[in-house]
Amino acid sequence: MTRRTLVIDLNRCSGCDSCTVACKYENNVKLGSFWNRVLAIGPTGEYPDIEMYWMPMQCQQCENSPCVGVCPTGASYRDPNNNVVMINKEKCIGCQYCMYACPFGVRQFNEDEGVVEKCTLCNHLTAKSDGVEN
Repeated sequence: MTRRTLVIDLNRCSGCDSCTVACKYENNVKLGSFWNRVLAIGPTGEYPDIEMYWMPMQCQQCENSPCVGVCPTGASYRDPNNNVVMINKEKCIGCQYCMYACPFGVRQFNEDEGVVEKCTLCNHLTAKSDGVEN
């Protein structure tokens, strides 16, 4: 089965955070929460040979997703239509086990709703192009 992912050219990322802003806007992510971040790596080296790069971080869609395995209610699951790791907010009890299991630390707890949230790879947009409605 094919798997969705984001391909990001790190040689072109300037750390502008526009991807973070676009994600927050598109998904109505509340202030203080992030479904993706841009990490500054560096500077490394010694003058005058100093390097720095930026690393966008969002759900990595792990092949054997530990977040899915630890969820006691099945709220964290892999969508059978497109293989994307998702969270069913109606099933989520807010135990945050999935947050601790995530090796990339990209899940966020929404205190207002009492549920965990994460990057959905804009599943609400891409599902339409696949002919699958969510």
